[in-house]
Amino acid sequence: MYTLGGDTPILETAASHPRGRQSVLRWTCPVSHTSGWPRPRGRWRTRRRAQQGSYVVRKPSLTGVTVLLVDDDPDELALVGTLLRTAGADVTAVAKVEDALRTLQNGPPRVVVSDLMIPGHDGFTLIRRIRRMAEDGGGHMPALAISGFDNADQRRYALEEGFDEYLPKPVHEHIVTTVARMVFPRRRKGEIHG
Repeated sequence: MYTLGGDTPILETAASHPRGRQSVLRWTCPVSHTSGWPRPRGRWRTRRRAQQGSYVVRKPSLTGVTVLLVDDDPDELALVGTLLRTAGADVTAVAKVEDALRTLQNGPPRVVVSDLMIPGHDGFTLIRRIRRMAEDGGGHMPALAISGFDNADQRRYALEEGFDEYLPKPVHEHIVTTVARMVFPRRRKGEIHG
């Protein structure tokens, strides 16, 4: 849980959407702290509650999605894991590539989210090993690279090595929507799935 000056929680609670398709995350900040903050943009649907001083942000549900999360930073591992779990994902969080490879022997998750810069073996080593696996062993599972560096060269290299998406840190605002987009791609008009 993040705090803003004192004991004011930003991430307060989460609940499932009645239709089971979305989760509702509530960030609560005193109105005095939010004045001057930009309103959330993009595909997030927001509603301002002036009397309570909070935003309601609707995010996709990841209920039933298994995620392997790999990051050597314990705070980042805990926060990203919490955000994914809050959206309904079943998260296995590990700090080392070796632990991730052992976890993959128990069966592939639906998606892998890995930091790139991990001491010892890095995220590039992990994705190379995953892509060498047989398809039924998870060799083609979606993989998301997360990194503290936001530059075009690293993004391009990560995608060339086998990651499907690249997200620069901090990932907190976009991790759930990015994972949902990777796992549940939108159907194009006229496309038939059967």
